[in-house]
Amino acid sequence: MKIYLLHIFLLLSIFVTAQKFKEIKSNPDYIWGEATNKYLDKADIAALNMLVSQISSRIKSNFTYAIVESGSDLKEYSELVINTYSDIYLQNTKRLIEKKKNKYTVLRFIDRTSLNKMFENRKDKILDYARLGILAEKDLRIGDAIRYYYWSISLLKSHPDFNTIKIRLDANNEFTLITFLQNKLNEIFNNININIVDAIINKDQTTYMLEFKYSGQKVQNLDYTYWIGNSFSNLYSVKDGLGAVEYFHGQAKDLSKIQLKIEFFYSDRSNLDPEVKAILETPAAVKIKQAEKSIDIKNFNDSVSGSISTKIQNVDPNNEMIFSAISNINQCIINKDFDLVNQYFSETGAKYFNKLIQYGNATLLSNNTSPQVIRVGSYTMVRSFPMLFCFSNGKKKFVEDIIYIFDENGKIVNVNFGLNESTINSILNKSEQFADIDEKYFLINLLETYKTAYSVENLYFIKKFFSDDALIIVGTALKYKETIDYMYKNLETQNVRYTKFTKAEYLRHLERVFNTNEYINLQFEECTIKRSSRNNKIFGIQLAQNYYSTNYSDKGYLFLMIDLNDLNNPVIYVRTWQPEKNPDGSIIGLENFSIN
Repeated sequence: MKIYLLHIFLLLSIFVTAQKFKEIKSNPDYIWGEATNKYLDKADIAALNMLVSQISSRIKSNFTYAIVESGSDLKEYSELVINTYSDIYLQNTKRLIEKKKNKYTVLRFIDRTSLNKMFENRKDKILDYARLGILAEKDLRIGDAIRYYYWSISLLKSHPDFNTIKIRLDANNEFTLITFLQNKLNEIFNNININIVDAIINKDQTTYMLEFKYSGQKVQNLDYTYWIGNSFSNLYSVKDGLGAVEYFHGQAKDLSKIQLKIEFFYSDRSNLDPEVKAILETPAAVKIKQAEKSIDIKNFNDSVSGSISTKIQNVDPNNEMIFSAISNINQCIINKDFDLVNQYFSETGAKYFNKLIQYGNATLLSNNTSPQVIRVGSYTMVRSFPMLFCFSNGKKKFVEDIIYIFDENGKIVNVNFGLNESTINSILNKSEQFADIDEKYFLINLLETYKTAYSVENLYFIKKFFSDDALIIVGTALKYKETIDYMYKNLETQNVRYTKFTKAEYLRHLERVFNTNEYINLQFEECTIKRSSRNNKIFGIQLAQNYYSTNYSDKGYLFLMIDLNDLNNPVIYVRTWQPEKNPDGSIIGLENFSIN
């Protein structure tokens, strides 16, 4: 009797499934794909591919305009761009499975409401990237602006309504998005000016220092490659308007122009967004001719002496010993002979300098003949000397400003990578009521030491601010000492995604990161600083952090709560990191904490 009932149940199940198949396929509210195979996963993939084809056939006429630019076949283009939705959205479409005679039949289907929602989600992302581009352009983060505009327009060309979607800039200005993005990209590339400002010409190497400006102002960030005779170079990065090109072993012989190409794909960053990564592999991602620049070098070569001066000009007699030391150190960097430099450093300073020099194959781009000298307490900060760092396995080269910190005995006790000008100015431009000049430069120095510590793998700095039983949370990373636990009562846990580590576990994690990367480089942007109160020297710093390494890169938002009540012993109470801003556009800050 039990066997008989089971047989009846199976027959009913098969009948119900067959009926459901029929209902879905006959209902005009559904789009579907069907496939049969003896392997379930292969039947599923084939059904999903058929669904993509069905969606594509219904909307391919919308892409007629887009294929003119890409030169693709209409059917091929439509299916390729719809496929960029499959991994993100279509994998979650509904599915029916039927098994007959050891074969699986899979029906993948989506209702038209869900399909429209899928396109609406992409529209939101397209507009988000366009707005991010506007903000980046305003801050002269031209590399970010190009990346966001290009990703926006590439995604836009995968949307069936790409020719009618609009962007509203304010109450009186609304534009068709495709026209807005095309005009923005043209405007940016046409207003980037590149000039040679210095050169180092030696027997086996010629290095030109380049100045990058956008509408007459220094570009804060930008990536580029250049032609070296048989291929394009690795990526180089601009910082505070400065970049470089290098030619080795006769590559510059008879060279009259530098052929440079500004990066716009940013494929190394597309791993952060699967939709962008997918679309960049389709014809929707087109080349931009205006990204190619040509810089005349003949007239410049006729005027250079062929070597870089290390003598600092207009020396203040009070700083003569300091400038003499830096001039000699710079000469050692040029000669790559460091046997005599230790005399200018304290024991700790020499260790930091050696770590920095070993960070990458360092090239002094230009000797700053008029450095900035700042007295902060008992220390003297000397800013700044641009250097280019490159790595044997790295795909990217970085320009960094070198900052020397002297003690009252004239010894260098620390060497840092400098912050970019916009971040420094955002701190210095605060009122005197907010912080006095010493406090501002202590904040700058602390951030520069923090940035450098990650780059040169200085675990001592990273760990010294935390007690042995500190709580360390990575993801959005909350770190505190046992004496300030009352501060955290206003931190909403639903805004924090985290993994808890002990201090020892976190340091081991960092060591693994350091050991598996030839380089790590941090760049800070979008700096906002608040103070808890005038009578309390606790500051909250919010930053956009760009993280680059040999194996990985990302962008996130960093918050540091710093105590400067003892300027000689600053303490970081809190460090949080989040991969994106909160839905309201905010990030974690002082307002999330209670400070007595």
